[in-house]
Amino acid sequence: MRRARGTELAGPQDLGVRRPEGPVAGRRARPPSGRKDRALLGFLALSPGVTYSRERPAALLWSDSGERQARDSLKQALLRLRNG
Repeated sequence: MRRARGTELAGPQDLGVRRPEGPVAGRRARPPSGRKDRALLGFLALSPGVTYSRERPAALLWSDSGERQARDSLKQALLRLRNG
């Protein structure tokens, strides 16, 4: 399976996410604490292997923000998901 590049998101495999009960980088995974972080993870997990542009989840989750703010919020949410 190819990994997404640039402005694409391809699902939880891009985040290095494993099952919640399994280890992630030598530690136990814990669910994301923020509502939008959980929604983003759910959005990506529901379509494994599907590639999305970053604009789609940014527009869905941060529709009340400007385009730049939505992209920045998505970037921060992705970092939180990756770093657990």
